[in-house]
Amino acid sequence: MGWRWSGVRWRSYGAAILAVVVAGAVRVVLLGALETRAPWLTFYPAVMIAGLYGGFGAGVMATTLTLLAIFVGWPAFGDQPFIADSADLLGASVFAFNGVLISGITEAMRRARARTRRAEEEALAASLAQSELIARDVSERAEAERRIKEYLDIAVDPLTVSRAIRDTDSGEIVDFEAVYSNDPATQVVGPSFAAVGSRLSAQSAKLYRERLTLWSGVVTSGRPVDYEASLPNATLGERDLAVRITKVGDGVAVAFRDVSAAKQLQRALESARAQAERARLAAESARAEAERANRSKTEFLSRMSHELRTPLNAVIGFAQLLELERLPDGQRDSVENILRGGRHLLELINEVLDISRIEAGTLTTSLEPVHIADAVTDAVALIAPLAEDRGIRVFVEDGDHHVLADRQRLKQVLLNLLSNAVKFNRPGGAITVSVSEAAPEHIRVAVRDEGGGIPAAMRGRVFAPFDRLDVEATGVEGTGLGLALSEALVRQMGGVIGFDSVLGEGATFWIELPSTEPAVPGTEATRTAADTLVTAGGVSRTVLYVEDNLSNLQLVERLFALRTNVRVIPAMLGRLGLDLAREHRPGLILLDLHLPDMAGSEILARLRADPVTRETPIVILSADATPSQQERLLAAGAAAYLTKPIDISEFLGMVDRLLGDGE
Repeated sequence: MGWRWSGVRWRSYGAAILAVVVAGAVRVVLLGALETRAPWLTFYPAVMIAGLYGGFGAGVMATTLTLLAIFVGWPAFGDQPFIADSADLLGASVFAFNGVLISGITEAMRRARARTRRAEEEALAASLAQSELIARDVSERAEAERRIKEYLDIAVDPLTVSRAIRDTDSGEIVDFEAVYSNDPATQVVGPSFAAVGSRLSAQSAKLYRERLTLWSGVVTSGRPVDYEASLPNATLGERDLAVRITKVGDGVAVAFRDVSAAKQLQRALESARAQAERARLAAESARAEAERANRSKTEFLSRMSHELRTPLNAVIGFAQLLELERLPDGQRDSVENILRGGRHLLELINEVLDISRIEAGTLTTSLEPVHIADAVTDAVALIAPLAEDRGIRVFVEDGDHHVLADRQRLKQVLLNLLSNAVKFNRPGGAITVSVSEAAPEHIRVAVRDEGGGIPAAMRGRVFAPFDRLDVEATGVEGTGLGLALSEALVRQMGGVIGFDSVLGEGATFWIELPSTEPAVPGTEATRTAADTLVTAGGVSRTVLYVEDNLSNLQLVERLFALRTNVRVIPAMLGRLGLDLAREHRPGLILLDLHLPDMAGSEILARLRADPVTRETPIVILSADATPSQQERLLAAGAAAYLTKPIDISEFLGMVDRLLGDGE
């Protein structure tokens, strides 16, 4: 590595040369005074000065220059060299060694002094840096504490901080002292607990023990604790608080959250839920009671239907038999009156039952595309004899439309409207039936008469059940149920009914039903159970009739007397009927439902389960006209269901089909 002639080195070597020159000068001045042959003695200070100032290099250079001057014989040292003998050589060697040693020592002293200075400087710098760091840390901590206090002061939830007070001997926590609390804490939990400086021991003994145990556990374990409490407040009243206790240093922070509103809402919801549950239970109880009442009503209607139809069966049945006889004119008129009165009573029973079913929601309808012109034609054909008797003409304005309706119920409504148009028309008047498009996708059927019309004061009572609008004195027959039933049936089919009337000119009653497309051919198969069970020829012509009512038995026996080669076997008990069925194997069984010893439905089930009678046609003859009963027994295997009072022609036609008799 080459010489580095920096300014420092130049100064060092210059100091060495200067020191030697000065020493030489001193030597010349003192030459006469020194009686010695060791001139280098005057150069030891020069070497030391050069070493101290310039370092080890400067001291070695000063030593080298001194030796060179002595050996070459400078005038300052004499005219001759001083190396005259071995003693001089030894002195020069000692001088050289001492010069190097002095240079090394002075270099070490210089370096030690430099290190000491640098160490002092570094220590001073470190001290200054540490002082600055401490000052900054203290400032930052103070700022952080100030900010934390600001945050705590503006905290919405109440918050207190308490430090633990420990026993000086055991170190056990014996108390807590509040060191901080924000304003919400003072407002909610009170100054006796939240005020800075207040101690836990100042609370009641019970509260002190509970909180001391709880807070000490949090300080010891470090795990936070959450719980809820209710605290009285003189200003705010009873408050529900959610409390969270967290360890903070050697103490705890207690945060309170007022959940009174949430608790009140929860209690209100629970109260509402309880009320809803009570309402649900009450509704279920009411529904169960309504269902029980509805079942009772259904049972009552079924029983009343049976009780009313059973005597009517005898009245109308025997009257029909008398009608077939050749009677004098006076007797024939009496029979016709009996039939008219019986059928009127039967009509009343049917309408009452229909009204009851509609109110109970048990009346079922089977909606299908119905050609309205066909329905009108059928209804007009049925009402034509009555109109002819009163000299009333019926005009029909056909319309090629289809409506969505129950075919049988629609015909029933049309018959009610046409019947009223006949009964309340003027003598020799007219009835006009028209079919037209009404509201969008609806068809209107209107029946207009030429009667006296309906007074404005009575128009609100037109569809009220049993209200005949004060026409009792006119002698017009009726029950006051026809229009009420018609309104319910039309509504059941998704339509509307109404009327227009001009006093003195007549009234127009109309219905509107949803229009629809015609049904696809072949899809309207409406076979009855009896139609599907027509038996082949050769069937036994024995008929078993299980019936406990003697008049009904006699009526059926009289009816079968109109057919030859038919033997009727009566049975007034259910079990007897089962035995007779297995013994005689009849071609047809007629079965009543209400028997003294067994229910007719059970007899039907046993007959269908017995291989001997499984294929025998069974026809139910009952006064129970409820549709659900009919559907249930037809599904259980009955071939047909006829309600009492029976229509003789319908009954005989059904018997002929089932027995395979074409007579």
